[in-house]
Amino acid sequence: MQAQGFIGLIPVNDRLTLEVVPRVPLANLSRILQVSGAAPIALVHALRVYQTEGAMYPSLASVYARGLRSAVETIVDRGFLKEYERVDEVTSLPRGRIDMKTTMQRLTSRGVRHQVAITRWRRTVDQPVNRCLLYAAWRLSQYADEVSASIPLRHRRQLQLDLNYVANQFQGVRLDLSEHFLTDDLVTGRRKLPSLRSYYLPALDLAVAVIGKQAILLERSGNHLELPSLIVNLSAAFEAYVRRAATSASANSTQDLEVLDGNLGAPAGGRGRLFHSGADVVATPDVVYRDRRDGTVPLLLEVKYKPAESELNRDDLNQAISYALAYRSPSIVLVQPRGDTSLLPTGLSQLGRVASVTVWRYVIDLSADLLEGENRMALAFSSLALSGSSGAALGAAS
Repeated sequence: MQAQGFIGLIPVNDRLTLEVVPRVPLANLSRILQVSGAAPIALVHALRVYQTEGAMYPSLASVYARGLRSAVETIVDRGFLKEYERVDEVTSLPRGRIDMKTTMQRLTSRGVRHQVAITRWRRTVDQPVNRCLLYAAWRLSQYADEVSASIPLRHRRQLQLDLNYVANQFQGVRLDLSEHFLTDDLVTGRRKLPSLRSYYLPALDLAVAVIGKQAILLERSGNHLELPSLIVNLSAAFEAYVRRAATSASANSTQDLEVLDGNLGAPAGGRGRLFHSGADVVATPDVVYRDRRDGTVPLLLEVKYKPAESELNRDDLNQAISYALAYRSPSIVLVQPRGDTSLLPTGLSQLGRVASVTVWRYVIDLSADLLEGENRMALAFSSLALSGSSGAALGAAS
């Protein structure tokens, strides 16, 4: 078996489950997903308990919606939690206990002889726990609208389908925008749910996390929040993470450079041709720095989710050099995470030169402070691109 860059708890069959851990040490996987915008894949029929920490980020919205729907489906199947509420009314069809005092007052003051005042009790689903679940679906929908630009279209559609399902199950429950239900003893946990309704707990925990806009720690198990097992394509997430970091404010220190995704075609992307003439072979470097003034490419990045080792991978080098020559770029950087046993220093280092191309490597320590590491990496790439901008222009002119 090969995980191919995926991590998470993966059920193989009814008896065997694999837990695939990252190839490199990670301090905060949630930060990588937040910056990259990569969305975990939810395995609906495999549940796992997570720990909450930090603030919710856009790619979690669809996961929470799927988890909320799954939990509510269990509630629909096993029964809703109801409470008795007192009803005071005046009716000509009495049920319950007749309120003699109020009845006599109406008879005396208004002469009403065909109605009596009664007090009765009725069971209702309009109680704090159900209000919490309904409000969580509404709140999550509002959040998804706020960050819709960061959520892929297909995920937004499924998210709305899931939340619409949840909302439709709570007919008769009012939407309490005041959030008074958050002080209820059952919602806060000061009073336990009835044992026959213990299946409400996963839905309630998730609803409280959604309302509080809490994130989950994907890199380790917990004992707080039950969700479908989440699988992360860490190879794709790391590539997107580096690309997003490269386009951060610290990287865009000049308006003359733009940072493009080399996997996408023009005008939004930087995909190009491998050969300057002849066969039409596509070149797709991961990140392309392009000069807006003349269209030259002073820097390319090729991101590899492989622990950086002293012995270089020849295939990775050949690919990087080919891209640099195809784009007439003076510099290309291999970006890799630091391994747990690696003695290589972090940061930018020169590997060597081939003709007019300088090949670099950047090693980032994902077990350290990621925010500081992102800023340092972005500044290093920006400086390298700026220093190569004039040289790239001369090479293109010649």
